[in-house]
Amino acid sequence: MVKSKCSLESFPRKFFQFGLLLFCLALISGCGDSNNADSAANVSDDSVSDSSTSDNENTSFTMPNMSIAAVGDSEVRISWPASVGANSYNLYYANESFSGLSNVENYASLTGGTLLSGLTDTYYDVTGLANSSAYYFVLTAIQEGGESLPSDEVSATPNVVKLLKGTQPLNDTGITFSGSSYSGNSSDCTSDISALQDCDLGRDVLVQQADKVGGGRAGFDFTRINYDGSEYSGSGDYLIEPWGCVQDNLTGLIWEVKTDDSGLHDKDDRYQWTNSDPMTNGGYLGSVDNYSNLDWCYAFDNADGTLDCNTSKFVQLVNAATLCGYSDWRMPSRDELVDIVDFGRSQPSIDIDYFPNTQAGSYFSANPSSRKDFSVWAVDFYDGNSTLIGKPPFTATVWARLVRDGK
Repeated sequence: MVKSKCSLESFPRKFFQFGLLLFCLALISGCGDSNNADSAANVSDDSVSDSSTSDNENTSFTMPNMSIAAVGDSEVRISWPASVGANSYNLYYANESFSGLSNVENYASLTGGTLLSGLTDTYYDVTGLANSSAYYFVLTAIQEGGESLPSDEVSATPNVVKLLKGTQPLNDTGITFSGSSYSGNSSDCTSDISALQDCDLGRDVLVQQADKVGGGRAGFDFTRINYDGSEYSGSGDYLIEPWGCVQDNLTGLIWEVKTDDSGLHDKDDRYQWTNSDPMTNGGYLGSVDNYSNLDWCYAFDNADGTLDCNTSKFVQLVNAATLCGYSDWRMPSRDELVDIVDFGRSQPSIDIDYFPNTQAGSYFSANPSSRKDFSVWAVDFYDGNSTLIGKPPFTATVWARLVRDGK
């Protein structure tokens, strides 16, 4: 009879093999526990090595980005986009870099270290700073779980602002009346609309006549100048005691005043736009032709019977005549023309007590269009709007008023 392989005779060997298997499994399980213990130790070590992170700092928060929005006299404006979930922001600044700190909470150890907490806007004007001294800034977001890690550091050095050409103060609009939701425009700045309007804000509201160097409507500040360059002291009645120029006491620019005497500055004279400088004429010089028998520029009769009715010739003649004692007159930029527009008036939209004989129409600027070679910018003193006008021979003639850089 053949013996079975599962007989008692074979059992001890099978039992031994099974026991050995259980022992190995237990050994393997023990190895796994050891690895887990090591892993737990590593986590603990990492926490220690990162102990520089504040207990209040939550590294899962989105770290805010920050930039310098503006630098001025003793102040710096910091701005940042809103962080998702942020309730407020903390702004830290000092006279030395934060890069050497292990924790932003140690800001006070830095020279000039300061904390501005609880900021709820997305910008802040830091004032009272020392000019010509460097300042360093970092920002954190405050959320339900605590404070985020600090942003990347930015730095700025405040300085006294120097007004340069192109950055000088600007006049206000001249609008001293408000709009009403029921009756159109009001005669003054009272309105049934609760929101602030143009007449509630700016220089037109803040500057009183007693604060001005000269005079003028609303916030404008003008001084009349005699033809010889001296300050005008007459009655202000142009028909009786005329003046040749007007100085804008805010911008310092000095402006030509138009006449009604058929002379060089006559209010009725119109011109074709001309500029032979390829660096500033927009790719097309306009017209340099002389025209005969044209009644729109009768002040320029030449000995040979021709007429020079273009802006370049006009500038040359005014400089040769030394209007108000100066020979550096030029065509104004569009922005300079817009700056003397009084949007509180129309037809013409300018203070005629200082700029008499102004036409309610377009006056050429020196600026060609950046998009069209054959167009130039003008300002329409009917309502103060800017408009593009074709350079000759693609347009009719329009008026011109010269300007010079003053104080």
